[in-house]
Amino acid sequence: MKSRSLKLLTYGLGVGIVVAMVGYLYRQRDLFDTLKTLDLRSLVIVMALGAVTTFNYGGRFKIGSNVFGVPVSYWQALGLAATNTMLNYAIPLKGGMIMRAAYMKQRFELSYTDYGALLASSQLIAVAAGGLIGLAACAIALAATGVGSLLLVGAFTASIMASVVAYLIAEKADLSRFVSPRLGERLQAFSSGFTRWRSHPLAVAKFVGSLAVTVLATSIRLYVVFRAVGVQAPLALLLVIGAATSISSALSLTPGNLGIREAVIALSASMLSVDGRVALLVSLIDRAAGIVVMLAMGLGFSHTLTQRRRIGTKDPE
Repeated sequence: MKSRSLKLLTYGLGVGIVVAMVGYLYRQRDLFDTLKTLDLRSLVIVMALGAVTTFNYGGRFKIGSNVFGVPVSYWQALGLAATNTMLNYAIPLKGGMIMRAAYMKQRFELSYTDYGALLASSQLIAVAAGGLIGLAACAIALAATGVGSLLLVGAFTASIMASVVAYLIAEKADLSRFVSPRLGERLQAFSSGFTRWRSHPLAVAKFVGSLAVTVLATSIRLYVVFRAVGVQAPLALLLVIGAATSISSALSLTPGNLGIREAVIALSASMLSVDGRVALLVSLIDRAAGIVVMLAMGLGFSHTLTQRRRIGTKDPE
């Protein structure tokens, strides 16, 4: 009952935020009319870049799985990433997680505890890397445009510090004496996930590099949409916004981070002297294009994964 109530609450929150945003923009008739300037070429570019982010997501999942000794092929990882993204719209946080956990356990005998350690450690690295990329993007934006935001610098720094603290707690603190023996064993397995990453520095570098490519792809997507609605937004500033969205995506609170991502884009843009109203419109256009890509890739790969699992065939390497 509580789980169902939480699901309804998160749905209501995400949809409510988006409806409020659309209603606000609709009252800004001059801004809403810029939708007429959208062209198919720009939307195709945005959707293509959306596919790039999914391909990168699959790559990061493969990197993490391999660190944990699971021989996932790239196509399996990509399929799981695409399906995970689609299912996260159905059930916030849990939808894609449950599907991937079940697949990994059935196909590779990865325990749910180890899967949780893989997921948590990967998310922690993503948040820390997002903060580092964000600080680098702030420096680039300040040098290229003379525009900066202490609030965003503080937010990126806080994400790095929070990740470091969480790592130290998981890696160093002995919590077993405060919990039951069974839970203590799970916590031990959970903390071992960070040890595995520490022994694979090249994998960490690849993971961070993949995330940087995703941030760049997201920034270019926003740049294309800004141009499509007739507004020139410097790519250097959009890199900062792209980094901020990467952190918000790692901490999804609503189905598909619905409403949260759009708010992050609009607020970040306002802090960087970019019209927040236009940024809000751009974020919603980008979301619509992303949903098209998500459905196409998610449905296609979910069908492929299901069929291969039923007939017992191997995925292409």
